[in-house]
Amino acid sequence: MVVRLKPGAGNPSLLKLANYRGFNANPVVIPVYVPPAPPAPTGDLLDDLAALGVTPAYAWSITKIKSTYNGPAVKIRRASDNAEQDINFLSNRTLDASTLASFCGSSIGYVTTWYDQSGNARHATQTSQAQQPILWSGTAINTINGAPGLLFDGSDDGLTFPNTGAVTGNNALTLAVWAGGNNTANTAGSILNQSSVATRSSAYIWVSQSAATVELRTFGDNLSLGGGSFVVGDRNAFIWRYDPTPNPTYGTLSGHVLYRQGQNDTLNGEIFDTHALGGAMVLSASVLAIGRRSTTSDRFNGTVMAALYIPAALASWPSVKTVLQQYWT
Repeated sequence: MVVRLKPGAGNPSLLKLANYRGFNANPVVIPVYVPPAPPAPTGDLLDDLAALGVTPAYAWSITKIKSTYNGPAVKIRRASDNAEQDINFLSNRTLDASTLASFCGSSIGYVTTWYDQSGNARHATQTSQAQQPILWSGTAINTINGAPGLLFDGSDDGLTFPNTGAVTGNNALTLAVWAGGNNTANTAGSILNQSSVATRSSAYIWVSQSAATVELRTFGDNLSLGGGSFVVGDRNAFIWRYDPTPNPTYGTLSGHVLYRQGQNDTLNGEIFDTHALGGAMVLSASVLAIGRRSTTSDRFNGTVMAALYIPAALASWPSVKTVLQQYWT
């Protein structure tokens, strides 16, 4: 038997099985899906994902992640007089730190708006001054192990975003965040959250800093990635994926931690697990937030550098994962 595989550019290929011992002279043609190879990194995360057919419904980042995005990164409120100003990106995709420093001076700079770079204008906002995360400390940009990001206080800070474009019902969804916790106190919180209070109605990435664990939650039917899956004091990449199709009865929740340790961002490993849900997802778009599940529960104490909300289970996941691993390196 001779097997010939001619891969296409992300399209079903033709696998030809020809038996030359007389059973059938004609090859049997079987369609086989060959996922597209990951593109060479451009430095723009959304461009690389688009090359794989992946389009986030929401995308926030403290660095520029889409080549055609020409808007600001964040809107900052200066604590001394409550004046506000947009802060843009430089040509090298980084935040305009000089303008931020000049505007804030010795005053703390709070984020009132984190602009959506997906092109959908679904910005994450907070009008309550007491609940706005910090970007400028009064002397420098907030960072975690050298990476800039928004600092959430673990008390009540949070940004909310519109539910237009949110997945509902029993449908595929992927959440991806780059974040790091600030301490090992007995604190736990939600980093990126679509939440309701009915079983399997939610999608959120939850971390316990004291136990150094990550959980991918659906409210009442969760996947725990176990001790050591969260590196306190450093940046981590968390991916929450729900696919309604693999499980014969209900869908499957998959969790990935692509985490790095050290100033040079050397890949330190991946933690991965799956969980077959005990019932179908009934996702609700009631509360969508970054940094907390609500003002009174699951508030995250740490820094968030970027977050993506993708209304798909990502069939080409190996290639997508490679792209996500390249980000922040």
